Amino acid sequence: MPIAMAWDEMLEEFRALGGIAENVCQKDGRYGRGLFPIDPEKPVHLFAPTDLLFEAARIFFDGGMLRLRKASDKSTRAERFFENYQNVFSWGGGGRADCEAKLQMLSSLPQAARDFLASSLAVSSQPGPDPSEWVQRYFLTSRSLTAGGRTILMPVIELANYGQLARFKVANGIRVQGIFPDEVLVRYSDGDALGLFATFGFASAAPVAFSLPLAVPLKRHKLTIARRLRAKTTLNRTRVPEMKVEGENVLISHLMIGNANFPRLSKGIFYHLMRDIGENSADEIFDNIMRFNGRKLLGLLDALEGHTSAGAATMRQTIRYQLNAMTHCVGTREI
Repeated sequence: MPIAMAWDEMLEEFRALGGIAENVCQKDGRYGRGLFPIDPEKPVHLFAPTDLLFEAARIFFDGGMLRLRKASDKSTRAERFFENYQNVFSWGGGGRADCEAKLQMLSSLPQAARDFLASSLAVSSQPGPDPSEWVQRYFLTSRSLTAGGRTILMPVIELANYGQLARFKVANGIRVQGIFPDEVLVRYSDGDALGLFATFGFASAAPVAFSLPLAVPLKRHKLTIARRLRAKTTLNRTRVPEMKVEGENVLISHLMIGNANFPRLSKGIFYHLMRDIGENSADEIFDNIMRFNGRKLLGLLDALEGHTSAGAATMRQTIRYQLNAMTHCVGTREI
């Protein structure tokens, strides 16, 4: 069983293990439970060292408790702290209930919306015979972070809600710093509005939009676009998706179709990729990709029309955010 401890006691042990938690407390806000500055005029400093970052693959659940597969026969102090933290403040402190609410929200959506989530965003709202397994997987997916090639969970910092005020800094651990006038909000994903909804279950605007998965027949090739946003490379100091060519089959890991900060970049990247494979109708192909995405999302709005559940309202807002991000695609930029 977890050892009962107060917030200050937990932070004391966190600091003893190399963590930093300055000017921060936990309470409820407009986004639910989150982290807040004690003094809004002073900086918040959070740091979880490498020794407190545990790989998601080591996590398992036993009798409703979150456990950690031990690296040796004897638990370390850091491992004991992490398990206790999870079962008191995170998984057991509302995280499980949050994920159960997400499952209920997704299950309340009309069938067309659930089919879209499953086929386009790989999110299933069918929990199977044991709903607890779905809830546990969703918790790990929504609380994990990929850093240094590892998918990890981190204590304390993961309690911050999503926002545009700060980003994670990865260097010998995970760090968040800054002055926050209200809540500590961290941008923990570079995805679009659809990706945020799929992973975290909320509606939030994002500066970028990425295409839905689709296959496009070209003159010389068959083009397949996926949504693997982490698969990317660098070209002339610009991040571009991975592209694999196998005979006539061309696979692009993902495709940006809107960027509020760099509206000419989406077409620039796509045109460059098409030149690499000898396709000379990039403008028409891109227009068809945009048309496919727009029609798919507008059809989804039609399917959600008249549904009054909170899930339907959240998904409608998500689609509006996605469509708005897609409007930031004007002109082209050479890559």
